[in-house]
Amino acid sequence: MLIADTFTDTNGTALASHTGEKGGAFTKHADSTPAPTIQGNGVVSSTSGAGWGYYASTPSGVNQEVCGVFVFGANATNRPGICARMETAATTYYDVRYDGPAGKFELYKTVAGSETALGEFSFTPAVGYPAFVILNCTDAVKQVFVNGDLVIESTDNAITATGRIGVRVEGNDTAGIKLDRVWASNGYSGSIDSFNNSVDQAVPETRSGALRARWVYGVGSYLYITQSASWDLGPAPVATLPGGRLRSGNQYTGYYYISAVPASADYDVATVVAKRALSAPSQTALAGPVGRMATTGSPPNAYAIAYDSTNQWWALYRFMDGVSTVLATWAETNVSGAVGHALLEMSGTTLKMWIDGVERASVVDANITTAGRAGVWVRAGTTSAMHDRVSIAVFHYSGSVTDPSGPPAPTLSSATAKIAACTLAWTAVTDVGSAGLKGYRTEYRLTGGTGPWTMLDTVFTTLTGTVWGLPGGSSLDFRVRGEDNVGNLSVPSNVIAATPTSAPAQPAGYNEIAGTHSGTVTVGEASITGDPAEKSVDYNTGKTTFPDDPAFDVGATCTLRAVVRPASVPSAGTRRAIIDRAAAYSLKMNGSSLEGTVIIGTVAKTATASSVFSANVTVDVAMTYDGANVQLWKAGVAVGAAVPATGSVDVASSDITIGDIAAGGQAFVGKMAGGSGSPVVLAEALRSDRLVEDARSQP
Repeated sequence: MLIADTFTDTNGTALASHTGEKGGAFTKHADSTPAPTIQGNGVVSSTSGAGWGYYASTPSGVNQEVCGVFVFGANATNRPGICARMETAATTYYDVRYDGPAGKFELYKTVAGSETALGEFSFTPAVGYPAFVILNCTDAVKQVFVNGDLVIESTDNAITATGRIGVRVEGNDTAGIKLDRVWASNGYSGSIDSFNNSVDQAVPETRSGALRARWVYGVGSYLYITQSASWDLGPAPVATLPGGRLRSGNQYTGYYYISAVPASADYDVATVVAKRALSAPSQTALAGPVGRMATTGSPPNAYAIAYDSTNQWWALYRFMDGVSTVLATWAETNVSGAVGHALLEMSGTTLKMWIDGVERASVVDANITTAGRAGVWVRAGTTSAMHDRVSIAVFHYSGSVTDPSGPPAPTLSSATAKIAACTLAWTAVTDVGSAGLKGYRTEYRLTGGTGPWTMLDTVFTTLTGTVWGLPGGSSLDFRVRGEDNVGNLSVPSNVIAATPTSAPAQPAGYNEIAGTHSGTVTVGEASITGDPAEKSVDYNTGKTTFPDDPAFDVGATCTLRAVVRPASVPSAGTRRAIIDRAAAYSLKMNGSSLEGTVIIGTVAKTATASSVFSANVTVDVAMTYDGANVQLWKAGVAVGAAVPATGSVDVASSDITIGDIAAGGQAFVGKMAGGSGSPVVLAEALRSDRLVEDARSQP
């Protein structure tokens, strides 16, 4: 913890005559005429004008996280704010303020006294209830979080000096908006994750969020990101915010840490914890930050803080050799929808628990002295119904790492719009560092938007990649980052805008291939309850053959698709053909993996996706080739890495076979759907939304 000030002092005391709990004295800026003044254990301006100043403690670098609690009174005529990178000799700083008359949070940069708005977020408060605000300041991005949700984001970096942590107030309405407290810490660049996502999802190991490091599961853990619905401060929602929450995927305890390795054992780790009303308070639910976490063990050796929903207290824990020990507690009554900021400070053998910017416990414990990893833990309670009673809204790590820089930024050279997609190309990074380069990640958002970027899970290992499933007709900004082998991400590349096109309406059904059946084939009514099939074909040693036809030459694009239920899964390396045309294209099982191939200039371009098939489980599988990439799909969702390819699929004078190859030896064993789920070959690459639509509309 760098700065902590609850403004506890006599009304009318100038902030410059007051010393907070941590961070040293406050200095009114030389260019400020009004003086920030304490009123009601908060801070306002001494006059109707604006006043600002800074704390004595100097941040260790430009990466800073500043937190503040804003309390809303009956009036809303003033504009309090929190500041980062405030220069002491010039009126230059970044700040987030609440504009009472306008009813919104605003992110500003002020350079030599000239203000520029960088973003805003409308917010209607409830009188008497607080809003918890974070200003995250790095070279790559400036972010504003309100009650745990990322609401404003800007890549502006006009102010590059470290400066100081500060406060800005405007207006002296004592019945208005009060900055109730402020605290701040140094930050590892890009170390915040607010778990924003568009749909509920299990957390993949590749998730980075806003982090420059990957998330990694602890032993036996299963965590889940869910949308926040209405978890805001107060007994009733005061705003609908867009962020996510990290919770347990079941009634067990989950541990999660970032791949970045702390450079020493002395660092801070913090979380914003969301709390909900408990229908059965005896079923304990826990969530909070973890430090010095071992990467093995369940539980791993670590120190941790959590809000305990049964005892309604914050507790500081030690996990050691499978034993959990409570080292200290601080009582706080649970308020449905409330959020709390918990920070674990570790310095040598001294551990401190900070809650909402106030030190609530300090203990000495010498059991765990190695750096470990920084992360979080979530326990759902004794039943799965408790899975969302407490959850993580924001994670933040404050400390240096062994390889903090990551690779340098690549340069995005082109963005070529396609139907509901965009193909990007970039130059290679110039320095892969000691960790080595893993690959590249792509991000996009609406052009001109200030919200978070959407990052693909796919790591591209070449200098081009296609982003699929994009909205047609909307201009989107694209950028790319490098990622090294320990999970560090580079700062973003330059931005290029492109507008994917909307695909023309496709027919309600497929133009299915006509032909005659041959071989040992049994056709009967569907016999698999709940399967997406009107009729099914039972394959064992036979196949269905469609005699060679020039119409089978698909050209530069194609789709192969089928709904199948294998009776068994072969060992890896053993192929079972679903659709095959020798020397042209195929869709096959390879063990439990899905394999799709197109032949271009006699060269096979094969995409593979693992763990697609299970015995006696129905699955909708497809391969598309759009002239740039071969991509596999499961139930309308892209799986496996796209394989770059260009040119037309080879012309072949061969039959199409279903359920085996023409020469035999790769017989599919199981059922394939008939009717609208029948195997199909199209001379076009179906767009992703059509594949999703068809997967969902199977009878």
